[in-house]
Amino acid sequence: MVLKKCFEQMIKYGYLDPSSVDTIYVNVDEHTTATDGLYELRENLLNEFKFGTWNFEYDKFFNPIFKDLKDVVVNFCDSRKTTLVRAADIIANHCFHSANKNIGTVEAKSNMFVYVLPGRYISSNGFEYFKKAQQ
Repeated sequence: MVLKKCFEQMIKYGYLDPSSVDTIYVNVDEHTTATDGLYELRENLLNEFKFGTWNFEYDKFFNPIFKDLKDVVVNFCDSRKTTLVRAADIIANHCFHSANKNIGTVEAKSNMFVYVLPGRYISSNGFEYFKKAQQ
């Protein structure tokens, strides 16, 4: 969900042309993952990005954002051997502890995206940060 929202924001701000995306690579920390989780995650991401999804609870269809997408490749990685996955794990732990310390809230930094449930809000502060950095 957060990945889709981030892609939508990148499209909205002109950082990403949805017709130029043909393959999405997702690297995920492998610990506590069931063997069939790879296939379920890949299928769900492919449905979400290429075909769109139907939410039966709310009786609503969510349009795909990459209609020309050919594939989603999901790699489960050992965070001890994959630097970016390890970095994501460190950041996620920091946010988790920050939210617990601050009773469920995480302060958005200037280069950080915050997605809050159930309000479905994504902070665009990160995109503003990248806009300034490009100038």
